[in-house]
Amino acid sequence: MWRDVSRSAFVFGFGTFIIVSSSYAKDINLSLISVTSYISLVYLAVIFLYRSLIFRGFIEVEDTNYVLGEEDAIWMLKLILPYLNEFLSKIKGLFSGDPGTTIKLAVLLFVLARCGSYITIWKMIKLGFFGVFTVPKICTSYSAQLTAYGNFWIRRFRDAWDSCTHKKAVALGIFGLVWNLSSVVARIWAVFVLFVAFRYYQQHYLVRDEFGEDETGCDETWEEPVGARHKQGHATNNLSDTNKLKKVF
Repeated sequence: MWRDVSRSAFVFGFGTFIIVSSSYAKDINLSLISVTSYISLVYLAVIFLYRSLIFRGFIEVEDTNYVLGEEDAIWMLKLILPYLNEFLSKIKGLFSGDPGTTIKLAVLLFVLARCGSYITIWKMIKLGFFGVFTVPKICTSYSAQLTAYGNFWIRRFRDAWDSCTHKKAVALGIFGLVWNLSSVVARIWAVFVLFVAFRYYQQHYLVRDEFGEDETGCDETWEEPVGARHKQGHATNNLSDTNKLKKVF
């Protein structure tokens, strides 16, 4: 969030320098197995030199059945358990079956599945690093302007769609174009997304319309007719006149 400008600038500059410098090292092709092997090799060399220089030749190998004790395991479990529960609750919420969440997650997962071959771990690290330092600050500083700009374009598209006189023809044309240009897998997932969108529309809009009709019916049921109210007022007046005559006598 750039609250401490000097520290944020130092970290951002140092990370940018590493990323730009690593982009020139195109002849270095590292995989996960290679990185793990190099780290293990360095650790093995450090341990061997450390024990050789301290013990002067004789290295005693500890014959133990366990490395971590019960207290260490309980401490580690207590440390990890809150974060693990939060992560699992987020995953459970995403895969809860709610139509609104399902359609968003389905579109995102489909795009990632189609473009996954072009997205590497190194590219994700780069985008994540620059995104952490730029996106939150931009969103907090220009949230009002971005919201107004987004609402403006949403209204423009909505007005254009409302003014269109051939909505069904345009929708069928767009659907047919996308359907013909898509593969079989994309067609299957497109049908699934359309079904989820239909369920979302049925759950939110139709239920809301039925609830509004029920409220209107209740208001009409409890409304008292004008004629009955007039008759009740006339009967009340007659009763009050009768009581006055009784008091006089």
